[in-house]
Amino acid sequence: MNFSKLLLAVLLLAAAPVIAADKTAEPVYAVAEYDPRRDPEVDLKLAVKLAAGNRRILLIAGSNSCGWCRSLSKEFKANPEVSRTLSESYVIMKINYDEKNGNLFFLQDYPDIRETPHFFVLDATGKLLHSRHSKSLEGAFSYRTKAMLQFLKEWVPKKGGAK
Repeated sequence: MNFSKLLLAVLLLAAAPVIAADKTAEPVYAVAEYDPRRDPEVDLKLAVKLAAGNRRILLIAGSNSCGWCRSLSKEFKANPEVSRTLSESYVIMKINYDEKNGNLFFLQDYPDIRETPHFFVLDATGKLLHSRHSKSLEGAFSYRTKAMLQFLKEWVPKKGGAK
């Protein structure tokens, strides 16, 4: 084995932990898009199945025409701590909410939505725990990471049972 191959092997072995540590967990989605054709009753059943155990359901009402709604998934992936918190403790379910299909029948028992995106935190059975608009999480051009983490961590279920 010549010196250059040996050096390459050593460098690759040394970099392996850094490469592995840089990989972040992906958020878990029951529904990843705002699709007016979807049935939210069916989607919620899937979210409940995925949340079984010790996860919350993060129900996000929004639309593809909403800029803040569209940037949300990118924001969830952009910050490793946000991504990790979501992947470990939440199942995300997006529901379409716009003038064409506001899913009003499904949302009739939820608090009013004044702007989008709007977050509903549900327990693993689908019971509403909290309702929040996103305005307090938004910065000038992107979501405020510290505020987003504080919101998400506030509703993380305690180990061994619900909050």
